[in-house]
Amino acid sequence: MGSRLCSRELGFGQPALCSQRLLRAVGLLMQGEAVAQLKSAKASKGEITASVAELNKAKENLSRLEERSKLKPGIPKKDGKIDYSQDFFARQAFLTVSGQLLVETYACAIGSVYTFGPTFRAEHSHTSRHLAEFWMVEPEIAFADLKDDMNCAEAYVKFLCQWLPDNCIDDMEFMAKNFDKGSIDHIRMVASMPFERISYAEAIKLLEEAVKKDKKFENKVEWGIDLASEHDQILASRQRHV
Repeated sequence: MGSRLCSRELGFGQPALCSQRLLRAVGLLMQGEAVAQLKSAKASKGEITASVAELNKAKENLSRLEERSKLKPGIPKKDGKIDYSQDFFARQAFLTVSGQLLVETYACAIGSVYTFGPTFRAEHSHTSRHLAEFWMVEPEIAFADLKDDMNCAEAYVKFLCQWLPDNCIDDMEFMAKNFDKGSIDHIRMVASMPFERISYAEAIKLLEEAVKKDKKFENKVEWGIDLASEHDQILASRQRHV
């Protein structure tokens, strides 16, 4: 029954999206019924408004899935040739993997390793700090979990923040004099303070609380988003790290 409903009544084009769209469609119908029941029961205006908001959100989510279903799989072509105008770079481009692929095998053999070199990205990002091409340090740690990764990242950042004033104080004083007077104190503070760690769910909850206090964001706060720089600023400022 589910497959017939997908293909005939809802017009789902891609099987991979069928179950998602079916669930969203059912949820939309249930939410619509909930709104109708509240109105017939003469519920309070606040309850009806909240239920209508949920209904509109369900409609929006289903609309997004419908747009995804219209995307044709494979490489876009025009007149029998690859249509590079639909590509990320809007033209023909050649990318290569970073050294990370190689050091993964080294990590399994000799433990903690890293690579430093040019990196390329061919995907959209919600932050201006991610470029299409840049140099990056990529550590690889065998038999590690998320906590080990965070420990490594925190130790590395603290090392850099301590190394800079110890070895490049002239450059740091130049920066403090001409650009940011508090830069030296700032990095020394980062080097000496423990990093606070919170889950993604906690971060979203804190940002939603900020929105309730009339904080405006360019990127809408909702579960599933990639946190942008403006979100990072709010989260970091809670501990006065910014």
